[in-house]
Amino acid sequence: MVRKTNLIFLEAFLLTVIVFSLGIILGIAVESSYSNKVEQNYFNSEIYLLDALALNEFVDLNSHACPDLIESNLVFADRIYEEARTLENLEEAEKLKDNLVLIHKRYDLLRTFLWLSSMKVREKCSTDFSVVVYVYEYKTEDLAKFADQEIWEITLENLKKELGDKLVLIPIAGNSGITTLDILLKEKGINSTEDLPVVIVNEKNIVTEVQTVEQLKELIANN
Repeated sequence: MVRKTNLIFLEAFLLTVIVFSLGIILGIAVESSYSNKVEQNYFNSEIYLLDALALNEFVDLNSHACPDLIESNLVFADRIYEEARTLENLEEAEKLKDNLVLIHKRYDLLRTFLWLSSMKVREKCSTDFSVVVYVYEYKTEDLAKFADQEIWEITLENLKKELGDKLVLIPIAGNSGITTLDILLKEKGINSTEDLPVVIVNEKNIVTEVQTVEQLKELIANN
């Protein structure tokens, strides 16, 4: 009887170990699947970026290519924006852990290139779209700043919905450690994470206080 009881406990223990192990394996597989998906999206976006940069160089030689450059920039901007939202959803669900910071930094680099590309398009071509760059602190531990960033994200998302392809919205983490981004921000007088979050409208206006959609639309219309 004792041996039978011990055997039952042993079987139960082995079953528990097997289920637990399968759970770990499945978790790793799922996280790997999400990671691979994000990696694939990143590489596709990188191709779009390189194409846009090549087109930028072509415009230097042939100004008639401006319509193609504008369209390419807008397509790339929308793609980066949508993938940023996907990445945020995965972050909130904690689907990606080990690779999250690195993936986020790589996307911030792409967004920095997008910012530079958008500046060049507006300088070289006659455009009717505006560029709004939202610079925030990634994984901030300041609760007041976290609340402001939540409000900003909702407001800017609504602004993008209203203006559509008339607006290039570029959210970038200002504490990614990207040299080019740091230089761009310093030129705007943004020297540390204490200055974040900020919104830069068409390179001219730096907004530090949370605004409404209507206030931002008015600011864009005047620039």
